[in-house]
Amino acid sequence: MTILTALDLSHNRLSGELPHCMRNFNSLQLLNLGSNNLHGSIPWTFGINSVLTALVLNENQLEGRLPRSLVNCTQLKFLDLGKNKLNDTFPDWLGALPGLLILILHSNNFHGRLRTSQEEQQPFPKLQILDLSDNSFEGIFPSRLLKGFKAMMEDDENDDAMQYIGEYVDYSIESHGAKEIIGSETSIQYSIALTFKSIDREINGISNTLVAIDLSSNRFRGAIPNSIGELVLVRYLNLSHNNFTGSIPPSLENLNVIESLDLSSNQLTGQIPRELVNLHFLEIFSVANNKLDGAIPHGEQFDSFDNSSYLGNIELCGAPLSKKCGEDGSPPPQSPLAENDPPSTNLDEWKIILMGYGCGLIISLVAGYYTFLARTPLWLLKLMRQIKLVMA
Repeated sequence: MTILTALDLSHNRLSGELPHCMRNFNSLQLLNLGSNNLHGSIPWTFGINSVLTALVLNENQLEGRLPRSLVNCTQLKFLDLGKNKLNDTFPDWLGALPGLLILILHSNNFHGRLRTSQEEQQPFPKLQILDLSDNSFEGIFPSRLLKGFKAMMEDDENDDAMQYIGEYVDYSIESHGAKEIIGSETSIQYSIALTFKSIDREINGISNTLVAIDLSSNRFRGAIPNSIGELVLVRYLNLSHNNFTGSIPPSLENLNVIESLDLSSNQLTGQIPRELVNLHFLEIFSVANNKLDGAIPHGEQFDSFDNSSYLGNIELCGAPLSKKCGEDGSPPPQSPLAENDPPSTNLDEWKIILMGYGCGLIISLVAGYYTFLARTPLWLLKLMRQIKLVMA
C-alpha cells in the first residue's frame, strides 16, 4: 500500500473515524473521502515527507481542530473541509503552504477574528478560491490578508502564476458529485458550490481562470477593505449576510472580469457607485437589505437587474424600483400630507369643522338672547313697557 497514489472513496456510507495509518502512505497524492458519515477528529499524523496535493473530507461529521501537521504537506494544493463540525480559529498557518490553490472551510464552527501570521509577508500567495462562508468569523477583515492573494491580482508577463493548474498538476479530481479523472494535464475537474443571491449553484470544473471569494453568513464588521479592488482576477465575490458598514468602495470597478457580486444583507450606506456600470461581465448583482440611498445607476449590465437586487433599501430610487427620483437624483420629498391621507379626505374634514362652527354660533346666539331676558333688571322692563304704551 505504500505505492498508493490516489484513493477516492467519496459518496459512500463510510462511518467511523479516520485511520491514523494514513501517514504510512508515503506516495499518496489524492485522498477523497468526501460525502460519507465519518466522525471524530482529523488525525495529527501528516508527516514531513508527505506528497499529498489534494485532501477532500467535505460533507462528513468531523469535529475538533485542524491538525497543525497539515503544514507538513508542502505540496498541498486543494483542501476541502466544508460541511463538517470543525471548531477552530482561522488557520492562518496554512498561508505558509507555497502552492495552496483552493481552501474551502464553509459550513463549520470556525470562529474568531481572521489573524495573519506575522512570519509570512505574503500569506496564501497562490490561493485561487477561498470559501469561509457560513461560520462564525467576526471582526474587521484584514487588508493584509487580501494583499497576500497575489494569484488573484493582475498577472505579470514574466510571472507564470496563472498557469499553475495545467503546469503543476497531472491529474484531475472532483468533489460534490462529479467523477474522478486521472491523467489530465490541462485542467482540474473539481466541482464546488458557490452561493449567488442565497442560492447554491454548482460549478463543474475549475479552470485556471476561476477565482472566487465567499465570506457570506459570518459576523464581519467595519468597512469593506478598499484593497479588495486590487484582486482584479476575481470572478465571484460574496460578502452578503454580514455586518459590513460604510459605503461601497468605488475600487470595485477594478474587478473588470467579475461575474457575480453579492453585497446584500449588510449595513452599507451611501450611494451605489456609478463606476460599477463599467463591470461589463457582471451577471449577478445584489445590494438588497442595506441602507443605501440615491439613484440606481443605469447602463450596460445594470439595465438587466430586477427589483430583487435592490429591495430593502427604502431610500433608493429609480428603475427598476417603482419609486421615482427627483431632478437631482435623490428620492422625491415626502408630501406634507400624511402618506395614507389623500387631499379629498382633508377637504371633508374642513367641511365637518365649518359645520360645527356654524351650529355652535347659532346655538350661542339663541342661548345669549334668553340669557339676556332672564337677567334684564325689573326697572328696565317697566320702562320698556311704558315706552311701548306711549307709542301705541
